Amino acid sequence: MNLTQYLDIVSALNHGNVIFGDNENKNEIQIGIDNLRLYLSNNKYYFISEFKGNLVEIENQIINNEVIKTLSNRKPNNSYLILLYNVESISNDIYKEVIKIEENEFFYKKYVFYYTDNEFIDFMKWWNKIEQKELNKVLSDENLDPNTSDNHSHFLLRLLIKTPFINLEFPRRKMEDFEQLLDNKLNRLMADKSEVNEINRYLSENLEKFNPEEIIDNILGEMIKEGKDEFKIDKL
Repeated sequence: MNLTQYLDIVSALNHGNVIFGDNENKNEIQIGIDNLRLYLSNNKYYFISEFKGNLVEIENQIINNEVIKTLSNRKPNNSYLILLYNVESISNDIYKEVIKIEENEFFYKKYVFYYTDNEFIDFMKWWNKIEQKELNKVLSDENLDPNTSDNHSHFLLRLLIKTPFINLEFPRRKMEDFEQLLDNKLNRLMADKSEVNEINRYLSENLEKFNPEEIIDNILGEMIKEGKDEFKIDKL
């Protein structure tokens, strides 16, 4: 996936514009660098670039660019750097590398959107079959399920998490269903304290094996399944 393909996907999700609500595409600031795009929205600056282990090079491009130097109100606390990272496979080493990059906010706040070629290929096969590509329509697609191992679902979920300027418009019905799911879960926890112990056991056994993102995905995934059948934490 190149930078243009990424921006086309985000634009489709955002009702036709990279930055939601920018109907005349005036939010892009032309800086004259092929592998670096800059968008401005609500006094926030979004830099986007493909990442190939060249973080220092990208940061130097930003520092030395004459157009960027003129943006006097640009500061680290209102600037974001989104990095598109094509990896051979997703492993603990990749998680550690991504966390190391994102936790270092010395230059800008960073988001690393990592993905494999297979994830992107499967996503595009699914994406090209969808007629309506706005986010609120996409989330209702019957073939989208983050609880499966489907590459296209994980690619989209990660893209939404790692792209801070996507307008997350969730259908109200889905939000109400999720709120009810949480209420049911909390009520059962209060009625059955043994399940709390099971959750503690699960966390203590897996904190050293998996990264926090994997653990959260597993727990939320099983909670969502609760809407279809009764769930016990020992199924994790």
